[in-house]
Amino acid sequence: MARTGSRPLVVTADEALLDDLLRLAAMAGTELEVATDPAAARPHYERASIVLVGPDQTEPLDRARFRRRAVVLVGRIAVDDPPPGLIRRLGVEHIAVLPAAASWLVTRLGAVALAPPGHVIALLGGRGGAGTSTFAVTLAVTAAHAGQRVMLLDADPLGGGLDLMLGLRQFDRPGPGELVALTLETAGPGDVLADAAVTTLDTARRERDLVVVDLPRHLGLIGEAVLRNADRTYLVIPAELRACLAAGRVAALARPHSRHLAAIVRDASADTLPTDDVARTVRLAVAGTYRSDPALRTALARGEVPPADGPGPLVDLCRRLLTAHPGRGTGEAAA
Repeated sequence: MARTGSRPLVVTADEALLDDLLRLAAMAGTELEVATDPAAARPHYERASIVLVGPDQTEPLDRARFRRRAVVLVGRIAVDDPPPGLIRRLGVEHIAVLPAAASWLVTRLGAVALAPPGHVIALLGGRGGAGTSTFAVTLAVTAAHAGQRVMLLDADPLGGGLDLMLGLRQFDRPGPGELVALTLETAGPGDVLADAAVTTLDTARRERDLVVVDLPRHLGLIGEAVLRNADRTYLVIPAELRACLAAGRVAALARPHSRHLAAIVRDASADTLPTDDVARTVRLAVAGTYRSDPALRTALARGEVPPADGPGPLVDLCRRLLTAHPGRGTGEAAA
């Protein structure tokens, strides 16, 4: 289910800081959920549009293993920089010191009050050649045809470039929506790049209705960070025994970092593994199935974008997934 733009949350037992934040929230035209400790924060923490944390609660939240994106550390005086590991674990995107950062904070609270965050879907391949990039491009284009503002993030350094599949030199608007493609930097210190990936996702959530991320099977710190910040993760699995065994290992790596992990099964039939056998092998629920579409693969290889009314099993599956879990601005619908 897509998020519904819940109110910002502040976690602090510092009464003076809380008074300041309530005043700034009123200036931004929003109200805050207030929690003085991790126990009080837990019902609101994951669904809050943004979390403001006082310096007094950083270590308690870390000890309680609270993890999410869009966290702002707020203090009334200059605070000692927390350890980088704690910053990364808590998902801190900004450190705001009042009163100097008051204007920035009002703007930030106002921005999240205007619209709920966009939806992030991460895609993984159960094995090499599973068709994850084809799935990612088709999902993104289908959402854009439906009127969503979509960002397609390529986080797979060995994927060959999703922008080439889209033929972006001649690609403009696929329909009533918009689609942009971006390649995440994957060379450099892992912890720094993971932080950059989280910042990119948070920015994309604010500006886009849907973000589709193509991830490598060998996750690394970037892949783990993306999974922790994705609303849903789909593992694309060809219905073959060796592919299922490989996908089971990928699922074991992804599961601890995923909010929601499900399988997409390709080419299940009487001549391959049945869908139920795939699900049992990888120990995942199946979110959908589809048959390979050679014509679609050929079109994408030429940089041709699928048409808005294009038929095909993969396009049909993407439409069903988007109906069941829409991005921002499309409303809720049953599967």
